[in-house]
Amino acid sequence: MSPNSPRRPSANDKRRRSFDEVEEWNRLLDYEEDAILRGIERGIAARKKDLETQKREAMPLTERNLSPWGWKLHDHLKEFSPNLYRDLKQNGTLYEHCQKIADNAKRELSDHLQTGLPYNQAFELVKDQLYPPPERRSPRKAPTTAPRRRIRLRGDGQP
Repeated sequence: MSPNSPRRPSANDKRRRSFDEVEEWNRLLDYEEDAILRGIERGIAARKKDLETQKREAMPLTERNLSPWGWKLHDHLKEFSPNLYRDLKQNGTLYEHCQKIADNAKRELSDHLQTGLPYNQAFELVKDQLYPPPERRSPRKAPTTAPRRRIRLRGDGQP
């Protein structure tokens, strides 16, 4: 209770309270209780989300528990960035890398949506994380060949 709020009416009050004053007091109490409960619920929900995140982070990422967005990035890397894919797979960090980027993209998308941006525009802003540009392949050098020598056959007629 804040110090400026009216004190609770009691039966011992000499002055008789009007019905409106009592109702106003009850509404204030209800509002304060609701605010407290909502705060507790938000705190519980945030704590639950934190525990789920910790549990997921503690679990080793394998191909079985990669999210759908993680799979999209995985497949994209495999097709368009084979060198990065190979390096990550050899280091054993491929699935962690894919999931981390997918989680960041999802979080950014959610932030954009909360600001009121339509889904298609918000996705345009984060799609480069899920679909990075393909690796530039070094141009293949043409094989160097010696000029062909003409083989002369007998009876060719040329000296």
